[in-house]
Amino acid sequence: MSVKATKQEAQAAPSFYGVGAFAKAVGIGTASVYRAIHAGHLPALKFGGRYVVPARVLDQLVEAVMGGELVDLDEWRPAPGEEIAS
Repeated sequence: MSVKATKQEAQAAPSFYGVGAFAKAVGIGTASVYRAIHAGHLPALKFGGRYVVPARVLDQLVEAVMGGELVDLDEWRPAPGEEIAS
């Protein structure tokens, strides 16, 4: 695999989403994402004053929804064995 292809893949599949990008992907407001993070319902990393949400979190949410589950972020947690440190 070429270096160019590797860079394109990295750009296509981010490891983390900023709060705005995560909110847009889920279709909610950024304030809702911040509330979920601060309440401990949404795993995130904080770098200085910026929060980022691991892409795996979005993947797990989508998998849960596609599996027929109604996901409520006030109650949702990462799947067992897939804990993501906040």
